[in-house]
Amino acid sequence: MTKQLEDLFSFLRFASISTDSNHSGDVRACAEWLIEKLNHIGLDTELHETAQHPIVIARNKHVAGKKTCLIYGHYDVQPVDPVELWDSPPFEPEIRDGRIWARGATDNKGQMLAHVLGVEQSLEEDGELPVNLIFLFEGEEEIGSHNLGKFMEENKENSEDPSELDCKEAHQSLSCGVNSIDCENNSIVIVDPTKGLRTFNFDQVHPDTSTQASIYLKSASPLICDFINGTNGSILSYGVTGSGKTYTMFGPDEHTSGLVGVVPRAAKEIFDTLKYRETNLNTKMKSNVAVSYIEVYGTQICDLIQQGSLCCPNKAAS
Repeated sequence: MTKQLEDLFSFLRFASISTDSNHSGDVRACAEWLIEKLNHIGLDTELHETAQHPIVIARNKHVAGKKTCLIYGHYDVQPVDPVELWDSPPFEPEIRDGRIWARGATDNKGQMLAHVLGVEQSLEEDGELPVNLIFLFEGEEEIGSHNLGKFMEENKENSEDPSELDCKEAHQSLSCGVNSIDCENNSIVIVDPTKGLRTFNFDQVHPDTSTQASIYLKSASPLICDFINGTNGSILSYGVTGSGKTYTMFGPDEHTSGLVGVVPRAAKEIFDTLKYRETNLNTKMKSNVAVSYIEVYGTQICDLIQQGSLCCPNKAAS
C-alpha cells in the first residue's frame, strides 16, 4: 500500500458523523488529524472552535503579487444507517473490485485529501507553490454549515489581501436556506439573499428532534388520506442536508423494509391502498400518481413555496 493510500485509509477510519452528538469526539479527532497532516507537509495551520465542530485553516507562506487560491472541503460524513446493509464496516475501508468502500470515500474525504496530497507532492518537488494557498475544511457540511458563515464574517479582517476571500459573497451564498424553525407558530424563516428573511406558514412544522413515526402520523398520514379519497395535493418534506435526507429517506428510527423514512412510507401507503381498491372493491376510480425527488437550496426553496407548485395552499407539511 502506498503512503498516499495509507493516509486516505487513516482519514476514512474516523467516524466523523456530524449529525450525531455521540460522534462529536470522532469529529474533533478527525480535525486534529488534519491539523497534524497539514503541519507535516509544511503549512501553517489553525484550529478554530465554533459552537459545534471545529474549522481547520491551513496556509502556505503568502507572497505579495501572487494570486490566492482557496480550496474548500468538509471532513464530516453522513450517518451509516442502516448499517446492516453494509457488506463491510463503514469505517474500516477496504478495496473491492478496484474501488475503495468506506463512508466518506467520495463525499468528501477522498477528493478533499487528493488536494492535500497534491499540494504535498508539489512542495516536495518544487519547494513552493505558484499561488498563495488557503485550505478551509469544516466539520458541519452535512448539517447545513451553520457556523461557517459566521466564522467567515468574523474573520474577514484577517485576510492579508482583499482578494483572498470575498466574505460577503461567500457568506451570502452559504447562509441561504432555513434560518429558524418556529414549531409553536408552525412557520419557518428562510434566508433569501435577494429579499432577506422570508417567513412561510404551514399546517404543521416539526422540530429536528422528531421521530419519523411522529412526523408521519401527525402530518403525512392525514394528507395521504385526503389524497387517496380524491383531493389533489403535494407534500413538501424539507430539511437541511443530513437531517433532511435522514428523515425523508433513510431514517435512524426504523429500519423495517418499506418503513425507512417519511417518503417511502407515504409512497407505500398510497400504492398499497390503490392496489387494494382496484383488486377488492367494485370501483371505477382511476388515479394518477407521480413521485418526484428534488434537491433545492436557498432562493429555490423560497420560490417553490411561494409559487405553491409543490404544496397545496392550505395543505402543506414541513
